[in-house]
Amino acid sequence: MRDTLGTIGTFALLGVGNLVYGQYEHNIQLNDGMVVTHTVTQIDSISFSESGTPSLHLQLMDGSSEAFDLDNIDEVTFSGTPIGDPSYPEGTVHCLPNGEPTAVVEVMNAATGKIWMDRNLGAAQAAVSATSLPSYGDLYQWGRFSDGHQCRTSETTSSISSSETPGHGDFILASGSPGNWLNEENDNLWQGSAGTNNPCPEGYRLPSDAEWDAEQDTWPSLNIDGAFASPLKLSTAGYRVNSDGNILFTGTFGIYWSSTVSGIFARDASFSPTGAFVSMSNRAFGYSVRCIKD
Repeated sequence: MRDTLGTIGTFALLGVGNLVYGQYEHNIQLNDGMVVTHTVTQIDSISFSESGTPSLHLQLMDGSSEAFDLDNIDEVTFSGTPIGDPSYPEGTVHCLPNGEPTAVVEVMNAATGKIWMDRNLGAAQAAVSATSLPSYGDLYQWGRFSDGHQCRTSETTSSISSSETPGHGDFILASGSPGNWLNEENDNLWQGSAGTNNPCPEGYRLPSDAEWDAEQDTWPSLNIDGAFASPLKLSTAGYRVNSDGNILFTGTFGIYWSSTVSGIFARDASFSPTGAFVSMSNRAFGYSVRCIKD
């Protein structure tokens, strides 16, 4: 049994980074007939210990851990299918390692009845703290498709686009008024799941400013702590500046786009150590995106 577990254990250790992007689960069949099951998105790490009694250790995302003596395990299996690209619009550029798509895992705010993705677009995992780096994800310019510009390491260009599909993955710098990456204003790029450049997976869209406002109304406090304590577990991903492309305030500030526009601006939801607001910004800024279910 040890050799079989060693093979499966190696697969888990090397593959968990890929498995986490799909709807997988593992099942541990014990000698007494009990089956222990976790979805891979619940697992932070898997390890084996050869000292003392050989055992398998699971560190879970909620901070708890479990250990199983290898001699008590009959079988370990993985099952499920990955999310994969088909649920995202054709041509989507994924910024995660190896081009992995963002996992589509649902979370509901019972107070509003709304269902959201449990992580930002481009995030490797749902947040385990407000400053959880793997939960930060990408930074989008309002109305742009997932063409690669949203990757935190994307190049910059000062050439304003004449098309709603620029044809490249550079972050477009646009200082001053109107502060738009696009030379002709288009308010319909992120309107609903059928929006021209909707970056969300099938069945999801950008939330409106009213939906963000309703979410903030349910937070226990209007600040970073309240944002993370909410069912959405929002993180302080910072933002990308429209004038120079620098990324600022990671770990201290979170700001998320809505689908709503207001004149030359677009509406957003933000939070800091001292407050939380729904306001508006120039469309060339790079902000986080959290998708809501239709």
